[in-house]
Amino acid sequence: QLLRCPGVYFKEEGMSGRRTLYSAKILPARGLWMEFVVDNKQCLVVNLGKRKVYATVLLKALGYPADTIRKEIYPDGAIPADSIIENTLRVDGVETSEDAIRHIYAELKPNYPIIDKEALKFFRSLFFTTETYDLSDAGRAQMNKKLGGNSTERCLTTQDVLLTVRYLVGLIERNEGTTEDIDHLGNK
Repeated sequence: QLLRCPGVYFKEEGMSGRRTLYSAKILPARGLWMEFVVDNKQCLVVNLGKRKVYATVLLKALGYPADTIRKEIYPDGAIPADSIIENTLRVDGVETSEDAIRHIYAELKPNYPIIDKEALKFFRSLFFTTETYDLSDAGRAQMNKKLGGNSTERCLTTQDVLLTVRYLVGLIERNEGTTEDIDHLGNK
């Protein structure tokens, strides 16, 4: 049996109007998958397992306020008129990091009461501890190579998520970057 190599993968999904659509997947050896896609409202959504939240909600939960998200995704300051990030920020409905963590907790654990301390603990345990999330050495090396990072952590970092979103937005809006065939034997 062949297993997918952990890491980050970008894939061409097809056309929407005059724009080519792409997706990004962060696949761990152990833990919750993350898949970033553009929805039919031209907003960037992240699938966390079977649940969806706006990607900007995830970035805000990681501690990036809206202005920082704009600066990090568009380092040159040139934000296009039909910016996917701007569309997403307009509709995400959260302002602070705490609001974003509560939103993700409510989405992933819908019938549980929201207790801030528990929500934060749950959010951190999803991706940022090696007990519940493991990229493996091969996955970390692949991710560093693709995104230009230099982390040695076997779990995700906030920078990994931000760089993945930046790369994906670059593919969608500026056609910069390359995609992979996740089913190619070289990625097994």
